Amino acid sequence: MKRNYENIDRCREKNLIRICPICNCNKGYVLHSQKMILPDDYLLDSNFDIVKCIQCGFIYLDSKSVQKDYDTYYECLSKYESDTTITGSGVTEGDNVRFDNISKHIEEVLNNKDASILDLGCANGGLLFSLRNRGYKNVVGLDPSKVCVSNVMNKGIKALQGNILSSELYELSKEYGGFDCIVLSNVLEHIYDLSNAIKKVIECLKDDGILCIEVPNVLKYFEYFTLPFQYFNIEHINHFDNISLNNLLLINGYSCISLKENEDIITLKQSYPVLTGFYKKKNDNKLLPDNYIYDDYLKEIDTYIEKSKENHIRINTELENMLIEFKDVVVWGTGMYTSWLLANTNLNKLNIKAFVDNDRKKQGESMIGVKIISPEQLKVYDEPIFICSIYYSDDIERQIKDDKLTNKIIKIN
Repeated sequence: MKRNYENIDRCREKNLIRICPICNCNKGYVLHSQKMILPDDYLLDSNFDIVKCIQCGFIYLDSKSVQKDYDTYYECLSKYESDTTITGSGVTEGDNVRFDNISKHIEEVLNNKDASILDLGCANGGLLFSLRNRGYKNVVGLDPSKVCVSNVMNKGIKALQGNILSSELYELSKEYGGFDCIVLSNVLEHIYDLSNAIKKVIECLKDDGILCIEVPNVLKYFEYFTLPFQYFNIEHINHFDNISLNNLLLINGYSCISLKENEDIITLKQSYPVLTGFYKKKNDNKLLPDNYIYDDYLKEIDTYIEKSKENHIRINTELENMLIEFKDVVVWGTGMYTSWLLANTNLNKLNIKAFVDNDRKKQGESMIGVKIISPEQLKVYDEPIFICSIYYSDDIERQIKDDKLTNKIIKIN
């Protein structure tokens, strides 16, 4: 295994709370320590390290949260239930482009339209609908959110509530006699128990079945930069490049038949980098736990971290200027960007009268002791509205104007 420790000397070595999900090593280098302020009584740890495994080089989140915490989080607090601004539904223009691209890649590898295909983590079924439109007859979804499952089934596609580690996955596999293809699109970056999850998915494939995986590409974060540390959040806990993704599958007896660098469309103006890979069972069927390549990529991650730090300074200066102009604001957005701003910038010095969010699950809850309200409740506030959103600030601004609110609108881009 090749190891290159260039540029790693500046990093602190630590004993890991979460052992490496690829090679089970318990030591790593700390690349960045992240602090966030989450909505009150949140399930997940708000302080964590982004680490690089000493043994295999995998980059991932190290914190006190465990698989059970993430399972509960996605079942009870799923943000993917919305069929308007959040990806997963296939109703927005960006979603349509994204799912058409994925289904096209699947068609290139698997052209049998009678093939059984499971979309694991299907959200509101956008990919399932795209596959059905391409002629695939046997498509089915699995998702932890009861609302998402209901949304899919109301549109005529079979779906079941469950997650990658639940018994429902086996039930579906048994019903279909194993799947010809299982799709994990934007799933593996969210999974704590990564090695066990892959093993369970593979058990549900036919011997000649294909595994389709799409994950954010850590080596391109700096090229798709939007706001500081937006990729280092509480949900994205595994950060893959081509080597670490191949290592994970190789250790489990699967080899790559196709791997492409692509981009996922969030809105027509925003996208992020992804890897789309297809894997099949190795012919020799030998599991070689130590037969992986050391992932020594670091320059690209360093570039992303440094770019984030530079923009952190700029944003903090802009917020400091806001303090001179006014003290009271309403903050629209309680997601990862707001959580980061509250913990790391002068936003916490402003007098926040209320938080606003379109997510009904958050409405009525609180953040730093301040109530989270619905957009309809904004009419009694005349304070400036500070929009805190990574991808949907333009949509929110449009919504404010459509509601004929006259509040001053503030955005930091």
